Amino acid sequence: MGIIQDQAIKSTLYSYLGTVLGFITTGVWFPHILTTDQNGLIKVLLSISVLAAQFSNVGISGVIVRLFPIFRNKEKGHYGFLFYPLIVTALGFSVCVSLFFIFKGSLIENYQSKSLLLAEYLYFLIPLILFQALFNILDVYARSLFNSVIGVVQKEFVQRLVILLLAVFYSLKWIDFRWFMVYYVLCFALPVGWVVFYLFKQGDFTLKVDFSFLSHSLKKEMMSVSMFYFISGFSVIAVANIDSIMVNEYLGLSDAGIYGIVFYFGTLIIIPSRALMRISYTILAEAWKKNDLNEIRTIYEKSCINQLMIGLLLFIGLWANIDTVLQLLPSEYHAGKYVIFFIALGNLVDMAAGVNGAILITSRYYKYDSYFLILLVALTIVSNMIFIPLYHITGAAIATCITLVLYNLLRFLFLYKTLNLQPFSYKILWIFLIGLVVYFVSTLLPSFKNYLADLLVRGGFILITYTIAVYIFNVSDDFKALIKKAFGKIIRF
Repeated sequence: MGIIQDQAIKSTLYSYLGTVLGFITTGVWFPHILTTDQNGLIKVLLSISVLAAQFSNVGISGVIVRLFPIFRNKEKGHYGFLFYPLIVTALGFSVCVSLFFIFKGSLIENYQSKSLLLAEYLYFLIPLILFQALFNILDVYARSLFNSVIGVVQKEFVQRLVILLLAVFYSLKWIDFRWFMVYYVLCFALPVGWVVFYLFKQGDFTLKVDFSFLSHSLKKEMMSVSMFYFISGFSVIAVANIDSIMVNEYLGLSDAGIYGIVFYFGTLIIIPSRALMRISYTILAEAWKKNDLNEIRTIYEKSCINQLMIGLLLFIGLWANIDTVLQLLPSEYHAGKYVIFFIALGNLVDMAAGVNGAILITSRYYKYDSYFLILLVALTIVSNMIFIPLYHITGAAIATCITLVLYNLLRFLFLYKTLNLQPFSYKILWIFLIGLVVYFVSTLLPSFKNYLADLLVRGGFILITYTIAVYIFNVSDDFKALIKKAFGKIIRF
């Protein structure tokens, strides 16, 4: 867990610095300087482009995760491995752009009737797709070289810092909305350029291919892995983004804008999990290569405890302060209160399940994850069709929560039945008990008229009491060791 812990801590630090910037920009400022339609435009463009970028990658990111250890050889330039994901992505992007131009007429006609702004900016999808597709493979490649931090710094921190500056320029009326959108799209090129520069500097951006290394059996395995990762990767992105697209289809761009902003608040709790997952894929792939089931079991168990411990703290902190948090937004966004609850709850379940997805995807059973995801995409579409008409934007959040719970349940049952991997212990019950007690005590605290004071007092109480209780009951060895190390440094200082 040494490499995982070190890189996860660094990634989490930069992720949360980026989250602060994103919170200020997307969560608080955008609702005040942009209309709900303009926020909806950004959310829907991003959702469509993420889906199309995944389509463009054609599952090659999975080939990097699973098979790069076979190619790893710095002296020989990794046998020119990077050439394969780049050429596959170029072909996939060409197909994607061709489909865009074939169907653009009907898309524009469809959106002109209910989402006029989206019809006007539809062409912005092309560069967005390209930049995100390139970043996907370059970031995974960097992670496979045991650097999960570079992508986080650029994507989560630098890119968001530049977007914050754009928001400043727009609010000062130095640029109009069209130029704001042009520069916003160009921001997605920044992480791509920096990761390419880093790989060149490290001597890992090598396209000189040694085709003799690519045996017939390895080529066949690459194609097989690519196909199943394409299904699973595209399905994961579909599950995460189809709700925004369907909200736009059923309710319009304004509701999609409200949903997109409040959805952001519900995803705040899962940021530590993303940092852990980034490096876990690489470590687990190496563990499977050695067939070290004990290391895999240890990573699984610790990931569940540590992620649930952090996730529950953030969940109760968010929900205990929800009315205060909503005061940061204009009144039209207050209708999304329970969107935040159900999105946060689904993400909490996802965190509590640990790295089950990374274990399954890097194992020889990776194909089964694709089968699960196909079912879940269908469930996502059907549940959104049922719940959006009934409960509007809250219905979309309920559908997403149900999908996340069932997906993790399927993964848990499969790993338990096939590999006898079961990560839960009595410490899970202690964490939930601590969380419940801290939450209910926090609701008894008096409210302050000043919402910032109320947020700081209630949030501070939850953080301190929860941390002390978790430390006293020793629910996580990693957490206790981290606290001791931090106190040791403070004392020495």
